[in-house]
Amino acid sequence: MRFRLKKEPGDKVRHLNQFPKAAGGVEILSGLPAGSLVPDVWRGLLETSGSDRVRRVVAQWAEVSGDRMRNTTSYPGKHLLEVDLIRTGALLSLLYSIKNRQGVMRYCVGGNPIGVSERARLEWDRVPESLRTF
Repeated sequence: MRFRLKKEPGDKVRHLNQFPKAAGGVEILSGLPAGSLVPDVWRGLLETSGSDRVRRVVAQWAEVSGDRMRNTTSYPGKHLLEVDLIRTGALLSLLYSIKNRQGVMRYCVGGNPIGVSERARLEWDRVPESLRTF
């Protein structure tokens, strides 16, 4: 899910709540709610903050994607400013705040792979192992 901005928002959450997929509200969390089921890599990531968190995300992308997705991960890797844990309804996701070359903020949401749909689960074995752990 990608959220695009035409101008710099004063309030990220207010802006994100304008989109239909955010129905029910977006909340930026300071930590994992008790009992949350998320990948172990998310747990480690959420123990950091700020530029350390951004560096860990970029390093994880590079480690997992290697040469296969170099173009896909290099642009956000150079322009990624923040990584936040968000909740939309009952769903936990990572929110990536990226400033493009024109200086406009872009937000991309990476969903929690734990609890994916049955159809996705059936296709999961076809996904390369390195991407499954991403």
